[in-house]
Amino acid sequence: ENDVPDELATIAAGFSNRNAYYVGNARLAKLNIQAAQICALASGTRLEGGACQWSCIDLPDVEDEDLPACDTCDGLDSSVSRLIAMLSGQATGGEKRLVLPAGTFQGTGSSQTWSQSGSQRPMELPYHDWSWHVHGYGISLRVDQAGWEFGASPVRAQRWPFDVDTFQVRVQTDRLVPAAFVQRCPHADGWSYVLDYSDD
Repeated sequence: ENDVPDELATIAAGFSNRNAYYVGNARLAKLNIQAAQICALASGTRLEGGACQWSCIDLPDVEDEDLPACDTCDGLDSSVSRLIAMLSGQATGGEKRLVLPAGTFQGTGSSQTWSQSGSQRPMELPYHDWSWHVHGYGISLRVDQAGWEFGASPVRAQRWPFDVDTFQVRVQTDRLVPAAFVQRCPHADGWSYVLDYSDD
């Protein structure tokens, strides 16, 4: 199923469907973002209490020169908001590597990072035909195709302890952003979710 639109302009404008939601660049630009995290989740693996298996890490500190090209990011004045837009699938060229904070999953997944290879590896965006990719056969996003769009690298997905199928970006802000979206993995209190993609 084509959960995330193929056209970058459609992503930039914001969209919501059965499996994916992005607030849109115009609304993102109006937010006073005080903190931001990116989260990878496995909706088919539940923890005690019913929450999805999850890993959330702080958005890396970046400057504009750390980021690749983004043809649809006009109007986004901060490097944080530009990076969030690129994580939605809008990065267009000039591959850049970002060092990610160490992050692992919960419980029996506590030794699993965002890379299949074990230690946390850098994220590259864009990466060949992918919107972004965590090195070490890690988690990736590719919006220009139906079917597989997000998750562990398809060539090594069977080696992961669970199926990572959901990607979220959440922020703390003084302007709450209501997400008109059915959540496959429930949202945590105290955060506003500006992006929630589930691969189906």
